[in-house]
Amino acid sequence: VLTDQAGNQTVLARTFTVKEPDADPDPSDRTAPAVKLVAPKQTVKTARKKLRLKVRCNEACSGKVVVKGKGAVKFAGRVSLAKAGVAKLKLKPGAKVRKRLNAILARSLRTHEAQPLKLTATASLKDKAGNTGKASLKFRVTG
Repeated sequence: VLTDQAGNQTVLARTFTVKEPDADPDPSDRTAPAVKLVAPKQTVKTARKKLRLKVRCNEACSGKVVVKGKGAVKFAGRVSLAKAGVAKLKLKPGAKVRKRLNAILARSLRTHEAQPLKLTATASLKDKAGNTGKASLKFRVTG
């Protein structure tokens, strides 16, 4: 009970509700999703527009895929699979990466030596239970 200078009395009451933390959505699921990456054959010329990549998962999962190469060549994208299957990604390069790929292509045309671009793709995907599956793939994009 609170009383002010004029003698008025006020009663303050507060109630709190404490929620219990959510239980594990599926306690029986302790296995990480099996993730597999596949990169079809492609050239630097086609990679300037988009880099193609297939991500396979044996259950519903989502996460991100990053492809890195020498000389600040980097592609990134997100994957979301509602059920087990394959996601076909088309990763678009940023302006700096496109400029770098154009320089690689111009050099290979000028010297008549096709320099392959070595790339490494890594995928990290989580399922509904929070288990993380990872995969990586080293591949080449021909000049």
